[in-house]
Amino acid sequence: MLTYEEAYDENPTISHGEAITEIKKHSCSVSEFYEDCGEKANYKARDLLNWLGY
Repeated sequence: MLTYEEAYDENPTISHGEAITEIKKHSCSVSEFYEDCGEKANYKARDLLNWLGY
């Protein structure tokens, strides 16, 4: 797993599965994430962090 700094500064692409795992770890709604960000094969790490409120 990436550190916060790696994920935010380098902004790598993460898989759908990695994104969903992080969303669930934060007890957030996967369906709300899909509404806001779409259901994709990959996401930018920074987009997920921003959505999670970091």
